[in-house]
Amino acid sequence: MIGYNDADSIVSNVYATGAVTGSSENQNIGGLAGANPFALNSDGSVNDQVSGKFINTYWDTSTTRQESGVGSGDGAGVTGLTTSQLQAALPAGFTNAVWGNADNRTTPYLLGLSGNRVFSANDPSANLYTVIMNTAQLQGMQNNLSDRYVLGNTIEASGYTGFVPIGSGSKFFSGTLDGLGYTINNLVISSTSRYTGSSVVFFLVVSSQILACLAGV
Repeated sequence: MIGYNDADSIVSNVYATGAVTGSSENQNIGGLAGANPFALNSDGSVNDQVSGKFINTYWDTSTTRQESGVGSGDGAGVTGLTTSQLQAALPAGFTNAVWGNADNRTTPYLLGLSGNRVFSANDPSANLYTVIMNTAQLQGMQNNLSDRYVLGNTIEASGYTGFVPIGSGSKFFSGTLDGLGYTINNLVISSTSRYTGSSVVFFLVVSSQILACLAGV
């Protein structure tokens, strides 16, 4: 996530999951940061009391494949957790006013951000899923019919108009939608497609896996 953290910098409330690789000669390889060097005194000597600061920061030891959070320098404030540990509870410093984790079923995601990518406890293969938290994001599945999705919360769709079925006669949904026990309620669907017949459907054409998550559609 971070190549070089300067001595005047503060990094807080973040975590990294991406795989990290580097040459064997390079010592600046870490799960969260490559280097967090100590500051230099005026005479050029190292001041081992001053460095960039990490507060409530984490790296996924399972997915980054790194034993250290910081490749070189000060690693204080950086904690390694497995994917399962990141899914089991929000890490220290991550408040539920800012972060969610689908009631301890995914790695953390930002509640105010669309397009969050997480690992799901229901998938042991470490595939990434896009989190859906509202009706607009639900409709946005139309833009990527082969992605993997999870619901991040129950979606109350009352008042949303113009929702059209996901997919089309020639472009079917081939991804995965896992409701994680949440529901989509009171969704009004608009469609004039010949594929719907006398019924109104959420997915027009499906060729993949849908795990129960619809209610009151």
